[in-house]
Amino acid sequence: MSSHMHKVMQVLGESLYMSGKYLDYEEKYMVAKSKVEFLFAENESLKGQISALTNKAKKDKDFLKTLEKSIDTEKYLGKHHPGLDFSKLGMKAVEKEILTDRQSRKGVGEGGEVAAVDKAVHFDPSSSALP
Repeated sequence: MSSHMHKVMQVLGESLYMSGKYLDYEEKYMVAKSKVEFLFAENESLKGQISALTNKAKKDKDFLKTLEKSIDTEKYLGKHHPGLDFSKLGMKAVEKEILTDRQSRKGVGEGGEVAAVDKAVHFDPSSSALP
């Protein structure tokens, strides 16, 4: 009978050992699962921040283009039309004139000499939004 008790005690000991290992693994699983959930939430937050920063960068880039165009326009008009009131100016007509001027400047040499131009472009100030 003592060998029978010994086997029961051995099986009981192995069962306790296996239960302990199971509980250890279950605890490790819960800790790992918690870390994964935290990292997933942090990743989603970072994705949102990246998206917001990307949108802000695009808006800033668009704003910079508009600002550069405005500065170019003001410099051009300040140079070529010093008495002009910018607050009453039709910007579409100004932009058209600037583009035309840039195209015609391609025919101007370093010394100021003008190469042949296929067609003359004339800006009609009455077409702008001036009163």
